[in-house]
Amino acid sequence: MAKTRNRKIKGGKRGLAAVTAVMLLGTVTALWEGRSLTPYRDVVGVWTVCEGETRVQMRTHTEEECDALSKDMYREFLGSVERDLPGIQEWPYMHAAHADISINIGKSAFRRSSMRRNYLAGDYRESCRSHLLYNKAGGRVWRGLELRRKGDAGRVGSYELCLVDAVRMDLTGWKP
Repeated sequence: MAKTRNRKIKGGKRGLAAVTAVMLLGTVTALWEGRSLTPYRDVVGVWTVCEGETRVQMRTHTEEECDALSKDMYREFLGSVERDLPGIQEWPYMHAAHADISINIGKSAFRRSSMRRNYLAGDYRESCRSHLLYNKAGGRVWRGLELRRKGDAGRVGSYELCLVDAVRMDLTGWKP
């Protein structure tokens, strides 16, 4: 009986962590990306629409279409990060932070990143600190990317978001 109850509690915590990660990702990505219903070229000339979507037809979208695209994008990148970082689903703040940067730099770049290497080595704070290195686009530093990583007076950055769980992971001695 106790084993069944413990499984239910663990399953409930995982479900809550997953919902929390989606909410955090939706909030932080929307704050930094903004939303444009009409396509525009980003700082390096890539056509973009909604909240940073680059892989859809570039046309004017409705709010509802952007909501659906964003929701799908969040799930996709949270899932990708979950596959790349064992156990990350238990840490919604770090999960959301890594998914946000993965949306920004792409899945393959994330897989090759120092963020991933440091996480897999068990250096969670350094994994978060690595976010600060990803402030360039087209080979040059962009103030907007620096702020997206560090945060500013009114918005949390991916580095700060990530640290919430990294500190807890270190304090508890958590290992995947």
